[in-house]
Amino acid sequence: LTVCGDTHGQFYDVLKIFELNGAPSADNPYLFNGDYVDRGSWSLEVITTLIAYKCMHPQAVYLTRGNHETVAMNRIYGFQGEVTAKHSVHMYECFVEMFT
Repeated sequence: LTVCGDTHGQFYDVLKIFELNGAPSADNPYLFNGDYVDRGSWSLEVITTLIAYKCMHPQAVYLTRGNHETVAMNRIYGFQGEVTAKHSVHMYECFVEMFT
């Protein structure tokens, strides 16, 4: 089990983790301890990649919620603005629902 935490929108760091340790799979499980979003410029790409892996390998990818997966933190540290700029308010609202 690989445990990762506080990726904070650092998409290329997440890709590097997968390059070094292998992608999530039944034989290579991961636990991500929240704080996927905010601060970095690619929070949307980080969380959608992790969701995709969770869908592909539901028994091998575990996602816990960190303190940055909240409305207040998203507003202050940038995830809300990033998602609404790249996509829409509705998509941001979907993430809010998923995080709660």
